[in-house]
Amino acid sequence: MFTRLLVFLFNFLLLIYFCENWQPTFRRSDFINELRGSYYIVKPLNVSAPQYVPTHIQRPPYLFLDGTEDAPDAILIKNSTEIDAIATSCSIAREVMNALKKFIRARTTTDQIDAYAHELIIEKGAFPSPLMYNRYPKSIFTSVNNIIVHGIPDNRMLHNGDIIKVDIVVYYKGLHGDCSETFHIGTVNEKGVRLVKTARHLLEVAIEMCKPGVRFKDLGERIEQEAKLKKVTVIPTVCGHGIGRFLNERPAIDHYANEENIDHWRQMEPGMVFTIEPAIAEGRSEEKMFPDGWTCATKDDSRVAKFGHTIVITENGNRILTL
Repeated sequence: MFTRLLVFLFNFLLLIYFCENWQPTFRRSDFINELRGSYYIVKPLNVSAPQYVPTHIQRPPYLFLDGTEDAPDAILIKNSTEIDAIATSCSIAREVMNALKKFIRARTTTDQIDAYAHELIIEKGAFPSPLMYNRYPKSIFTSVNNIIVHGIPDNRMLHNGDIIKVDIVVYYKGLHGDCSETFHIGTVNEKGVRLVKTARHLLEVAIEMCKPGVRFKDLGERIEQEAKLKKVTVIPTVCGHGIGRFLNERPAIDHYANEENIDHWRQMEPGMVFTIEPAIAEGRSEEKMFPDGWTCATKDDSRVAKFGHTIVITENGNRILTL
């Protein structure tokens, strides 16, 4: 009798222990990702299958060309009808981003964020532009902490103290709209908060410059100058780009001082539509690519923040299409 009581007590205490300490299997990221101070160094985990898009939703042409896009070798000037249509795509992207602000929180996986964004995009009759673009397997990009850009949503949970960069691009009635934003997860340390604030500031500074007659190279020089004053680093490989009927058009817009990019000597003209989206690191700019061919991280594992808008050059200045 006494032995049975001991066995019962042992099993009872064991059950309490497991109930308090059990975690879902995908929390194995806690052991895979290395904790650095107040944030985790992120490494890619398991990626689920691509989401389904109903057949009635218009597909971008690259889905029928093995995911590749053959954009014209020229800067395309958009007419008012095209600009209005791009603005509609941009408004859808912004609505989805605003919805994600309320959805993203600690213990949510980036795969769940992708699934929710996908559902919202489809409900609006749009196509998630990244899906199967050059065989990318997901509908949005989610880049956490040290991931610079093009993070593939997977089964990693977000943790208190993370920062996450979300890129949303949608294709609606033949035209793309693009925006990106960085979110805090729970309580982010002071250095991380400052990094996110600075990234937003650098985007605003660049947009204020945009008007007819300004050279694209002037943007990169100003962004890099401001970044040095703020003691942060511009990631040189993350570029803005023209957008419209094609996801990536000319001009290619570097966010740092660069004399070699031929587009940088071109002056802005009314009807030009493009993105500005500088990625800003708290450490060095060197990067490393993961085996998936998409996920790009800082080599020193420092955090990166990024904000991006699609804008159009008007007769007197510019108009932000993704507000």
